[in-house]
Amino acid sequence: MAKRNDATRFWLRIHPARYRQLTNEDGAWHEDHATAEMRHAQGERERALLRWVKRQMRDWLTPRQRRCIRLYYFRGWTLRRIAAHTGWPAATVHRSLKSGVERLRRRARKEGVTWERGG
Repeated sequence: MAKRNDATRFWLRIHPARYRQLTNEDGAWHEDHATAEMRHAQGERERALLRWVKRQMRDWLTPRQRRCIRLYYFRGWTLRRIAAHTGWPAATVHRSLKSGVERLRRRARKEGVTWERGG
């Protein structure tokens, strides 16, 4: 058996005869036009929100808050990894994240920016 890697670990084996019987609508990748349009609009909203967040980070956050938020939320680093990388205590990283996110929330409330949770 071939060794599985990240690219192949979710592959499903399907008999060639069954595969030939499948239509596009049977595939997991199929979207009708309305669904595709809805996902496109959702993507546009998410991109606009991300531009807003980046602009607010640049204009309203301290350099430490910006750095912590970028590493934690955009790169997916843990608090410990950020602390080790920056040389700051983990408590400082946590406090910077918390205060930076709270500042962004206040800006969002002030400007009437909303978003849906749970992606």
